Amino acid sequence: MDSYCYYVAGVVGEMLTELFCGYSPAIMRQHRRAARPRPVVSRRGLQMTNILKDFWEDRSRGACWLPQEVFIRHGVDLARLSPEHYDARFHPACGN
Repeated sequence: MDSYCYYVAGVVGEMLTELFCGYSPAIMRQHRRAARPRPVVSRRGLQMTNILKDFWEDRSRGACWLPQEVFIRHGVDLARLSPEHYDARFHPACGN
C-alpha cells in the first residue's frame, strides 16, 4: 500500500515540488528548510484519502485499492461490504 501510494502520488508530488522550486526562489528556500521525508508522507496520506473517498465508486466498478490482508485480519470481507451491508469492524480496520 505504501509503495503504491508513493508511486501514484509521491513521485508526482516530488516532480511538482522540483518544478515549483525551479520557478520560485521563495519556494526553494522554504523547501530546503522543510524536513525531506515529511512531504513524501503527506503525499502518501493524500493518496490514501483519495482511495477511501472513492471506495464505493471503485467497488461499483469492481475495483478495490484497500489492502485486503489488513481487513481480513479484522474479519472484514471487502467483497461483501456494501453501503447496505455495513460491517462495524470496517472503521477499526482503517485505523480509526
